[in-house]
Amino acid sequence: MSQTTQSSGTIFLRYIDLDRCMGCGTCESVCDFIHDGKPFIKIYETTIGVKLPISCMHCSKAPCIEVCPTGAMKRDETGAVYVDPMKCIGCMACLYA
Repeated sequence: MSQTTQSSGTIFLRYIDLDRCMGCGTCESVCDFIHDGKPFIKIYETTIGVKLPISCMHCSKAPCIEVCPTGAMKRDETGAVYVDPMKCIGCMACLYA
């Protein structure tokens, strides 16, 4: 999974190798610290125990929220997009949106 971010004219590429990710949450913790509590990488565990790293740009019109079949993708009061792990079925529609 990759995504580009532009900041000050610099393009950054965020890549998560799903074959190597073990869901430890280190990337999420570092990203949370760097971005003052609004991380661009989150690790979610579905109800069936699948840990999914999700790279999120917190889009104003987030396609992942629109395509989620269970309503697990939501937005909090700060505008950050998040997954309700109790509703997530692990279909990964959000990742393909």
